[in-house]
Amino acid sequence: MRLDDKGYEALTARLADQGYRKSIAGIRKADHYWYKPFRKEDPDTDCGYQVILSVYDWNKYPGHRVDRYGIEFEMVMNHRTSMDLDRCDIMIMKDDMLVEEFEEYCDGLYEAMLKMLPKRKPDEPEGGIQAG
Repeated sequence: MRLDDKGYEALTARLADQGYRKSIAGIRKADHYWYKPFRKEDPDTDCGYQVILSVYDWNKYPGHRVDRYGIEFEMVMNHRTSMDLDRCDIMIMKDDMLVEEFEEYCDGLYEAMLKMLPKRKPDEPEGGIQAG
């Protein structure tokens, strides 16, 4: 997604209203990012995920684009309890993607991962069976 100053101001107001939080520490050389954790109700199957919008401010470079801000969408799933998964990152750069559309993709992927990944047995250590 590419935005000018006015478009970025409108986006940040919407993100704040939807529960996203801003961090000034950049991820992968981003200038800052907005993030929101998503959790499911069942703690036994909840690995959770975050939606992250990394923001790149092109204005600091000579000859920057007219669209000052570049936004990269990312989903990060982390292992919490029963899903045998350490981490899964998905990144998408798409100029016409809406935040709500990306959230729907993330929810669908999360549900698919819950069905596809093996479940960790209650007596196994986190991260599955250890070699040794």
